[in-house]
Amino acid sequence: MASLALVGLSHASAPVALRERLAFAGERRLEAQQALHRAGVAELAIVSTCNRSEIYYLPGPGAREAVDQFLATSSNMSLDELESSLYRHDEEAALAHLFRVASGMESLVLGETQILGQVKEAFEAALASGHASSSFGRIYQQTLLCAKAVRRDTELGRGLTSVASIAVQLARSIFGSLAGRRVLLVGAGEMCELAATHFHDAGVSVIDCANRTEAKAEALASRFNGRGWPLDSLALAARDADILLCSTGASSAVITPPLVRELMKHRSSPLFLIDIAVPRDVDPEVNRIPEVFVYDMDALQKVAQENRSARERALSQAEEIVLSSLEAVRRDEETASLGPLIASFRQRTSGVKAEELEKLFRRGDFSDEQKKAVERTFDLVLNKLMHDPIITLREGVKRDNPSRVVQAFRDFFNL
Repeated sequence: MASLALVGLSHASAPVALRERLAFAGERRLEAQQALHRAGVAELAIVSTCNRSEIYYLPGPGAREAVDQFLATSSNMSLDELESSLYRHDEEAALAHLFRVASGMESLVLGETQILGQVKEAFEAALASGHASSSFGRIYQQTLLCAKAVRRDTELGRGLTSVASIAVQLARSIFGSLAGRRVLLVGAGEMCELAATHFHDAGVSVIDCANRTEAKAEALASRFNGRGWPLDSLALAARDADILLCSTGASSAVITPPLVRELMKHRSSPLFLIDIAVPRDVDPEVNRIPEVFVYDMDALQKVAQENRSARERALSQAEEIVLSSLEAVRRDEETASLGPLIASFRQRTSGVKAEELEKLFRRGDFSDEQKKAVERTFDLVLNKLMHDPIITLREGVKRDNPSRVVQAFRDFFNL
């Protein structure tokens, strides 16, 4: 199995307050890769989403210590404080975990489809920047094959399979019908676009959008009968909104207590904020303001759990695909490792051929042309004789106990 180690934390092991300390999106991921590379981690890829941050790396002298020190420094916590929230896997267990993550089996929303794109982006970024090479490229391709098989052959990805869809489900649980409600999206990225579609399908007829780039806000809002706003007009944009859904990708809170207190002076109804960003877009202190209710990623976990039970059967099918994919990787690597043994077999037959030709040529008077013809005949015969044992060896390793088959081959041909 390819050398691989991983350390990470997710919604299952750590609250959002800790996850946001170790969120590595955009430029911060590249900076993290560079820092780890300088610290002696030869190859790595960082998967960082709103629900997890995971570092996949090539084990080597000092690599684990460098990764641990980086996590402690980045979170401004000691490793002892972090340890209870971290999980670690090595070799096959690390690869199996990656397969499950990419397949949506470890997501907050079971079967989430966005995660595969996020894993692809992480590995392609690592390969493009030179922080990962061919060994990680093979791991990446094996991961894609497994995740695509899970999507194709199970029901895991059917129905509500995104954080955005669960956020809208939460809004429906608060308001009942969403018809007539007004939504303001804070951010204009993929997650907000997806949420807008789900809100529209749930009966929301007007969806506004506020974003740092006003043109992007206008482009998204115009698709849903809404208005685009610059982010610095947020207090004005939110006055008529019943629900704010936030996902900006900012490194610090964009919705602060002073902003919300000013906003509430101009409202007579409660304000509901659903924050699906990590790091959080809404300062946690906002939740202390009267008539303001904040739901972050931790709050979405309960809603996601209710959706999980409907997919338990698909999860067991997906697990079978993961195990089958691991077995395929194992067999491929075992077959590839036969190269030296087959080379030894060819070398032995070549030695026998050379020895017998020398004896033959000593006994007779052969021209150079005749010697070449005899050598070609020997080569043809040997290649035909070797073909079936080599094919049988490769097939036998795939079907049977590899070490037993290899040892039998060695014994049979005295290698």
